[in-house]
Amino acid sequence: MHGRGHRASGALRDAAYPSAVTLPRATARYRDASEIPPAAFHPDGGGGGGATRAAALSAFVTDVADGDTLRVRHTPLRLPGDASNDPTVYFARRALPRSDADALPRGAAETLPVRLGGVDCPEVAHFGRPGQPLGQDAKALVEDLLVTHGGGAAGGDGGGGGGAPGGAAAAKARKALPRGAGAGVRVDLLAKDQYGRLVGTVWVGPPWASV
Repeated sequence: MHGRGHRASGALRDAAYPSAVTLPRATARYRDASEIPPAAFHPDGGGGGGATRAAALSAFVTDVADGDTLRVRHTPLRLPGDASNDPTVYFARRALPRSDADALPRGAAETLPVRLGGVDCPEVAHFGRPGQPLGQDAKALVEDLLVTHGGGAAGGDGGGGGGAPGGAAAAKARKALPRGAGAGVRVDLLAKDQYGRLVGTVWVGPPWASV
């Protein structure tokens, strides 16, 4: 009797404190557009069953390049309490000295370029080329949508925008970010363009509004 009770208590202990957790494939973070499988761009997302929607990625914005191009960080499923999908944590770790073990890559590294499907805006100045007329206006429109609907950083005007959580410290951190950065988005994947960018319909929210 004692032996059976001991084995039972051991089984309960093992059930309560598992030594490993097997995570589903949906937890894999895409760090480069080349990692996304071709099936994701099929009209039904590669899943079959007669669905008509493309595969979708959840993400947050890291930069607004211009009126039709964003950079985002993919935010796959994570266990409760995991802060790796938190924009505030991400930008704080990206600002750490490169020698810090917790530092994340800066700039465009480990982010995904997204071209807004069906949208073609004037270019802003880049690569030594002058900007086209209304290029900055188009970029500002996208930034405003991200701030208003997605809680993106308001940039130099000092606000948090969109009801984003924070407090004084978080508001100060957001102020230093590019306008619109940190906004939560959903990208419905459609294709890749000739430059390797993801082409998709981008929704900001929730509640979701199209960009």
